[in-house]
Amino acid sequence: MTNTTQGQPPSGWTWAHFKAVSLESGQWIWGTVEGGFNEKMSGSQIIVDAVIGCIPLAGDVTDVRDLIAFSIGLSEDPKKREDTWEWGLFGVLLLALMPVFGGVIKGVGRLVVKFARDAAKLTGAVRAAKLADAAKSMIEVLNHFKFVGNAEKWFLKLRFTDYQGKMAWALDEFTGRVSGALNAIKSKLGHVLPDSMLQRVDALKYTMAWLRVEFKKRIPDVIAKLDGQLREARACVLA
Repeated sequence: MTNTTQGQPPSGWTWAHFKAVSLESGQWIWGTVEGGFNEKMSGSQIIVDAVIGCIPLAGDVTDVRDLIAFSIGLSEDPKKREDTWEWGLFGVLLLALMPVFGGVIKGVGRLVVKFARDAAKLTGAVRAAKLADAAKSMIEVLNHFKFVGNAEKWFLKLRFTDYQGKMAWALDEFTGRVSGALNAIKSKLGHVLPDSMLQRVDALKYTMAWLRVEFKKRIPDVIAKLDGQLREARACVLA
């Protein structure tokens, strides 16, 4: 395999030729690979940036980046795999990929997870005060989305259970698109990328396959946990 060195195109190639070949995989690859040579980006960063650029998912680029980071963390770190709220936050980020309401659900969901973690060791009046603050913050988030109408009314009707099917859809969409992007990277540039980067591509492909199976088993529990915390927050609003 032809390896690359910092500041130089693959051996025997000109920058112009390398750019032309890279463009076959999409405009994204030139910028990320050039950045890898000139800005000392790590191999993992190059792969992630390349993947992000070629998967036209709904939602913000940062959502996709966060999802990839969570995917890697869950697959590699046993402590994260045992953390219920790590899976809960992953599920919330998946829902962010939904058109229209994705950003709303993500905003509320992240606050639900944050409260659950912050309040894990709190009891009594201190916990109740923390929960009241969390409920207030959730409604403030909803006030930023005018299309929800009455923020408090929308909040009181919100159930993560209603989005369980969407979460499964988003999981398939996310893992499928990332796997497709990784296949494109190997197909178009596998002959010029160093072995270390190709190994990262293969590792991330394995992670996507594992996650699709593993998280689907956990979705009902994740939804139940999110709704449980949400019910507590709604009780503060109704009090």
